[in-house]
Formats: sequence, structure tokens, C-alpha cells
Amino acid sequence: MTTTWSEIAARGNAMKIPSSNYKRNDYATTEITDLYVVDELADLLKVHRAESILEMALHNDTILFEFLAKDFSNPTEVYGPMTAKLGKMIGARIIKPNNGRSTGTFMVEAKFEKKEASTKAISEGIPIGNHQYKGIPTRADNGALPKMVKIHVAGIPFEDSKDLKEKIIDSLSPYGKICKISTLKQCGVFEGAITALIDTDPTQGEFEPLQRMLYFSAWNLFLPTTFRGQPPARDTSRAIAAKIA
Repeated sequence: MTTTWSEIAARGNAMKIPSSNYKRNDYATTEITDLYVVDELADLLKVHRAESILEMALHNDTILFEFLAKDFSNPTEVYGPMTAKLGKMIGARIIKPNNGRSTGTFMVEAKFEKKEASTKAISEGIPIGNHQYKGIPTRADNGALPKMVKIHVAGIPFEDSKDLKEKIIDSLSPYGKICKISTLKQCGVFEGAITALIDTDPTQGEFEPLQRMLYFSAWNLFLPTTFRGQPPARDTSRAIAAKIA
């Protein structure tokens, strides 16, 4: 009999969540090793950071830049060289935190009048001071807030790195676009803990919701998972993983 995702989710939600989830050892050095990283991760994180600051999605078909604040006495000064070296802009906005804290950089979202200007902004960028600033295209969005989620998982089986990567990717793919997977090691030894960065934006596909006991199909296991915005734990157990009957 075929098991549906709704049945899998129901089983996971009914399971007890271990109280002995992975915790860093205060007396040992935690080594983080990237197991998988998508090529466009830096661009995805920049878009995510800009949307998080704005608390809304970026506009469609715009170009996003990030500039060093020290190159300008006022961020709006960048509009001059952008127009002079790339072309007329239909509109633009400065993006920086509103809490008064200096991050050393600020971002600009701009839409150019001509497509050629947008292409040049991405391929060549603009020279300012000793830096060459290149833009990245914003993704088309449906107006939803950013959906980049970092999850922490404990109880991953011990396997060769290549097999481990493939099985984690296969298991997490139903929950979103996998952007990064990292293993956590204590004193150089993998203890079954990983972190993963997942883009759950519905414009990227149809995904299953994350839950505290997450199903990993490669091993037929439910594993304890934590992430920001997670539902509260219902109860605790010493079991690290539970197999589907």
C-alpha cells in the first residue's frame, strides 16, 4: 500500500521529540564542513538578506548591488555613477538596516530603462574607488516574505561523505530547494549532526512543510529537526529516530 505524504506527516507529528538533541560540546571544537553548496548560494543569501531587511519581497526584474559604505559619505551618492556608467534608472532604493547599526555595506535595488544596462550591470558592473561592483538579478516573486530556512538535524546515520550527501539531498528535496548542507564534527569526528539551508519559497516548487520529526526517505527514518519558527515540542523521548512501521 502506498504511503502518502499526509500520512508520513501525521506519523511524524505524533512522534515524541528527543530531549537529547544534538548539543555542542563546550570542551571540544566544533568543526563545520560543507558537504554541498549550490553555485548561486551567495546571490540567494544576498537576495534573502535584502528581503529580510525590507520585510517584503524585492521587485521583479531588478538588479541588486551591494556597496561598501566607506566609499560614500551618503548612500544616495551611488545613484550618480550608476546612471553615468550603466544607464538611466526607472527607479531605485537604498536597502540597509533600520536599527542604526552599521554593517559596513548597503544595498541598492535598481531597475534600468534599457535591458542592455541591466546586462552590463551583471556582467561588468561599475568601478568605484578600488572596487568593481557587480549586480545580481532579483528572482521573480509572488510577493511572499523570504522563505530561506536553516535546519539542524540530529541522528543522521554514519556513512561515506559521497553517499551521505546524495542521501541527504534526496531526503530533503521534498521540503525545498537545497542550497547548502554542512556536517558538524567534534574533534574531527562526525556525530550524526548536520545543518542545511533550504529555500522553501513556493515559487521554487511545491514543497512539503517542515516538522520537528522530519522524514528522511533514504533511511526510512524520522529524525529530530530544529528550525526557526518551529512548532513547540509536544513531549520528549530518549529515542533518536523512529522507523516507519
